[in-house]
Amino acid sequence: MKILDILRLNPVDLEHFIKEIINDLVGLSKSFYTILDKAKQQNDNYSKRLYKLLALLQPNIRIWHLIVAAHYKGFLNKNLLKLIESMDIRIYKVRGTDPRKDIYMEVISELKQSNKFPFKSLCKFLQEYGNDSDFERYMRNKDMYKKEATKYILWEVNSELSQIAKQLGVNSASRQFNDNDVKLYSKLQIEHIIAQNLNANFGDFGFSNETEFKEYLNRIGNLTLLEENLNKSRRCSNKISMLKADKCYPDSQNPFTSSILVDYIRNKQGFSKSDIDKLTTIIINFCKRRFPICNSRRSF
Repeated sequence: MKILDILRLNPVDLEHFIKEIINDLVGLSKSFYTILDKAKQQNDNYSKRLYKLLALLQPNIRIWHLIVAAHYKGFLNKNLLKLIESMDIRIYKVRGTDPRKDIYMEVISELKQSNKFPFKSLCKFLQEYGNDSDFERYMRNKDMYKKEATKYILWEVNSELSQIAKQLGVNSASRQFNDNDVKLYSKLQIEHIIAQNLNANFGDFGFSNETEFKEYLNRIGNLTLLEENLNKSRRCSNKISMLKADKCYPDSQNPFTSSILVDYIRNKQGFSKSDIDKLTTIIINFCKRRFPICNSRRSF
């Protein structure tokens, strides 16, 4: 017998069931608008992280469900937001899968029925679909040019400029960076360091043939952020990396592009296959630190 058939036979239980649904809908809708209002304030670390998550990363609808449900139950804080951000990046945007059944059964349904956040269930979900091994494999070998996470990842690279500069062997001066600058973020496009339409000998860039060049073209180590007007300008479009480093990249407001990348290309007198490999590894290791997942043994 279906649940509604059972409830029809018990009017009191049916009334209670309907009121519970209505109360939940009202509470969830209030939570949704409260979240938006809090994000706009940007007056503390929590609201700034929330703003960046919503305005810049623009999370998957499943992530929205989790955020609203967690807020409604009173569990949403900056630590949980960090894990939610990692979930969106690793699973929904880099891996590109939507394990809808698992997120509802293992996390959201438990969240609705519990007075404690289901941290172990969340960690299990993250470990199954977003573990470091899978995350690295997808980032290293997959086409990252059209991945939803790529722009946000390259934007976040600016938060570790000094460390990345050291790994690349350049001494670029540190620059102030507002990671919530949605106006600048909206102006930036994903740019290929080695141009898509390479009008040169593939061997000059370390590639054995065109097939290998195409395999490397859209790896994250060959991508950076650049303003649309610069990206489409004659100074940049389809130019070799040395020309970009001299006449285009220095004018960008994106610190990694205008500082670290310019110095690196000038030092190396160009940019090749080995540089893509090196930068890919550096960015992957950065992402593991910046978008961590939890240990299910840890309490929340």
